Amino acid sequence: MLLKQVNRKLRAIVGLAIAGALLVDPAAAGVIITVRNTDAATGQKRTQRTLLSGDLVRTEEGNKASIARADLGKIYELSSPGPSCVEYSASDLALLRQKAQDEKRRMLESVAASAPTPDAQACLSSMVAEKSSRSFRVSYRKLGSVETLGKWKCERLTKDIEGVMVSEVCVVPLSALKLKRSDLAGLTEAGGVFGAAPSTWDQETLSLLENAQSIGYEAFPVKITVFDGSGHGRFTSQLASVALAKIPAKAFQPPTGCAPAPALLSSQ
Repeated sequence: MLLKQVNRKLRAIVGLAIAGALLVDPAAAGVIITVRNTDAATGQKRTQRTLLSGDLVRTEEGNKASIARADLGKIYELSSPGPSCVEYSASDLALLRQKAQDEKRRMLESVAASAPTPDAQACLSSMVAEKSSRSFRVSYRKLGSVETLGKWKCERLTKDIEGVMVSEVCVVPLSALKLKRSDLAGLTEAGGVFGAAPSTWDQETLSLLENAQSIGYEAFPVKITVFDGSGHGRFTSQLASVALAKIPAKAFQPPTGCAPAPALLSSQ
């Protein structure tokens, strides 16, 4: 009798411990996307993971991570050892968006300068100047060919910004990966709140979703090749895996003591 009572108490203690653990760190349905990034100039290869759950996004590469919390209107940049954490507010993100816009303009100016004739250079330069004060128009063109990459047979597209080709992507329909648009809601939310997704891969995925109507279906990238001003590939990302998974809530929880970006910048 005593042994049974002891066993019941032990089972109750274990049950409470498990319940407490679940309350502290519940897991929610999500998607984990793994890609391989290659820098053409250095040959350096890196693995990147994007974790999505609801409107939450976490991107990891090497010893760095980024947590996008659309619900809080903030992005947290983490790095180790440390760990160190920088918190970007709405005003910081607006500044980053402007910097990204300036970088696009510089890239297009570089392409314009490398145009084959003076007339073409003048035309492209005029276009860049005209568009520099507002958003650039993004469009995709089908190349009419497919490529087999691993287990995926993807359709090749070029991505143009204001008619200038900046990258090539090879895509498959979301349905081919057993994904729905709602599974990628975190990227959509990040784009709406922050103006961009956390990484090149994430941003390309978001851009493809935004242009689904012109492409003809909701597309997902299998390979992305970003070109430099001379038309040579400078950066390549290729899909390694994508899986539906349960993701612990703590993956999207920033550590305590994050430094606000303005305070960090003023201290440098």
